[in-house]
Amino acid sequence: MVIRRKEAKDYGTKRLVEGSFRQGDTCLIIEDTVTSGTSILETAEVLCKEGLKVTDAVVLMDREQGGVEMLASKGIKLHPIISISQLLRVLQAAERIDAQTAQSVHKFIQDNNRSERCRKASGPRLFAHSSDELPGSLAAGEYTKAAVQMAEEHSDFVMGFICGSKLTERPEFIHMTPGVQMQAGGKSDCFC
Repeated sequence: MVIRRKEAKDYGTKRLVEGSFRQGDTCLIIEDTVTSGTSILETAEVLCKEGLKVTDAVVLMDREQGGVEMLASKGIKLHPIISISQLLRVLQAAERIDAQTAQSVHKFIQDNNRSERCRKASGPRLFAHSSDELPGSLAAGEYTKAAVQMAEEHSDFVMGFICGSKLTERPEFIHMTPGVQMQAGGKSDCFC
């Protein structure tokens, strides 16, 4: 068994991949959920640099947002235990959710399927945003407003933002928070 660290520690082995393995070993990636597949792909790249082969990944739930297709295009077969559609059917059959809720979630999945949106778009797809509130930030309030306005005017071309907080209420935009953001005693502004 090996573990991929997000970053190498300043102590111990100082490696990104910890565990017992030999170059050429085949490694199975195990994750909780998959959305776009980017996290699994990043892990596979790190493992391959260490000499491991990655051909498959197992996830508890496929959120049906293009991860299966994206990983397949990179030579990784994804094996989900359950898809979000299957989970919705189970919850509805057990009367834990009603038909309207299931339909609403299915619509959200269809409207936000990243693989479909990426096939339709060409060129840049995400705007990066630096928080106005951070000391030393290069972004000013007017810059952020102009970037959001530009994205909203070109929603067929722009699919979302890399940002520390939600920038627009329009549901067609994805908000992705880089890294991990934690706030003591309160909610995080992470809208992934």
